[in-house]
Amino acid sequence: MKKVTGVLAVCWLAVMLSGCQTTSSSKKSADSQPLSSLPFVSEVSEDTAAGSSRQPLDASETSMSESGDTADTGMKESSVPVSRVLESSVPVSRVQESSVPVSRVQESSVPVSRVQDVSVTESSVPNAQVSQTDVSQVSVPVQESYVHEISVNEPSVTEPQSSVAVSQAELPQVVGQPIVDVYTPYTAARLQRDIDALCRRYPDLVTQYTIGITAQGRKISCVTLGFGSKKGCIVAGIHAREHITVSFTMRCLEEFAEAYRRNEPYGEYDLRQLLQVYTLYFVPMCNPDGTEISVNGAQPLVAAADFSPDEYKLNGNGVNLNRNFPYNWEEQYTHQTFVAGEEKYAGDHAASEKETQAIMSLCEEEHFAWLLDMHVVGNGIYWRDEMNGPIEGDSRMRGAITERCGYRYFGESTDVTVYSGGLENWFRYAYGKPAFCIEMVPYEQSGRVSTYIGMSSFFEEAVNWPQTKYTYLAAMDSG
Repeated sequence: MKKVTGVLAVCWLAVMLSGCQTTSSSKKSADSQPLSSLPFVSEVSEDTAAGSSRQPLDASETSMSESGDTADTGMKESSVPVSRVLESSVPVSRVQESSVPVSRVQESSVPVSRVQDVSVTESSVPNAQVSQTDVSQVSVPVQESYVHEISVNEPSVTEPQSSVAVSQAELPQVVGQPIVDVYTPYTAARLQRDIDALCRRYPDLVTQYTIGITAQGRKISCVTLGFGSKKGCIVAGIHAREHITVSFTMRCLEEFAEAYRRNEPYGEYDLRQLLQVYTLYFVPMCNPDGTEISVNGAQPLVAAADFSPDEYKLNGNGVNLNRNFPYNWEEQYTHQTFVAGEEKYAGDHAASEKETQAIMSLCEEEHFAWLLDMHVVGNGIYWRDEMNGPIEGDSRMRGAITERCGYRYFGESTDVTVYSGGLENWFRYAYGKPAFCIEMVPYEQSGRVSTYIGMSSFFEEAVNWPQTKYTYLAAMDSG
């Protein structure tokens, strides 16, 4: 009996133990069932239920927050801040393994660059962690604790507009600072630099070439402006101390070129039209050796006993170039001086000087309609001499220049010992065309200083720039 009772007790104990194990097993089975069998996960990964090869998320990916912040799957929109979403425990891989990859952001109708400006709608995302680097502040509406679809509603956005509509053609075409400095007397080297700069700035309008080399090895440059078949010649700086005529001519050249480039009138003159008719040939420094002596302190090859740089008028050989041209030269040679270095020395024969020869060759080649020879002082025009007499067009041209530019004009030159050998006189004789000697700077202005260099400090007053800047244009317009 005791044995039976013992056996029955053992059986009862076994049955009781088996029931406990069954209950424990049932609870354990419920706790460890695959995540794919849960309703919200089957919606996250639809292809898992369809037998996809994707592996179920492991236990570490399914665990809820240890803080107990679980949420019912049927929760509606909550006021959970975005920071709470970012602090949840679901790894980023949950977002990346959802049926809608982050790349859907770029497939929306809103450009990615605009997404970051979109207002964020916060949904209940229990225990879902969204990486800021993956969705970059994008609004992610979430249904029932999973990322179903990234949906962005594009707001009405007005693209920024410029307050002033400006076409490219209307933008100011700034070329740069002026090249020519009229308040500093020109040296030969600086002149060449400025000519080079003008040619670079206005490559289709301004050109240069060398017409001669002086006794001391300096270039004599010619600069052209315009496109016309008619040609005018302008010679400046033939007398060394009169270097202000170089500055005047260079400033005219630059201002004309800039006005042409801008297609703007220059005063009342239509430069575009004039420079389609004319080409101007500038010899801005006919006497570079002499200018270097007067401005820069160089030494002449021949000097008189009373040599003074500021008063120096001659070339490097001590010859007055405006008495060296082959027009009644013998009168000049016979009645003046035989000593090189003296102010009226005309050379040992007509056209002896390289500068003279360069100008003569230029005139022979280009067939100019007129020539202007620029000098100081006197504010007047020598326009006709007795031996040449009237030249067709000279009166009309003289009237246009004096009326527009404020020069006076002198009567017909009658003293052959004064005008013989002169450039303008030779040109009239050789070509039968108008040629003027224009003496700039009124006497009252030159009297303000004791040196020629000093006049550069008040250049505009000295040359009466507001009026005389039209000299070359009046010549074209009337010639």
